[in-house]
Amino acid sequence: MVCSQWPSCKDAAAEREFRSMLETFHIAAAAEMAACSASLDAAKASFRSAAEFYGENMAKVHIGQEPERFTRLIRDFASLIDKAKKDRG
Repeated sequence: MVCSQWPSCKDAAAEREFRSMLETFHIAAAAEMAACSASLDAAKASFRSAAEFYGENMAKVHIGQEPERFTRLIRDFASLIDKAKKDRG
């Protein structure tokens, strides 16, 4: 008798295929998550380095909304410089 004639055999084959696909996905996803985590760590280190360079007190800096506040500060400062240049002619 052929396996495909037995419902439980079909279910087992489908489950093996599903598990194989899930395992492949999990391996790829785990590698992607590791890469994302490393990228996030690098971005945090880069932010801290830039903030220290511009004189931010790193003891008071908390990663969260801080990068947005800091980059807004730099953007506003650059805008003021551009405005001063235009005002001077």
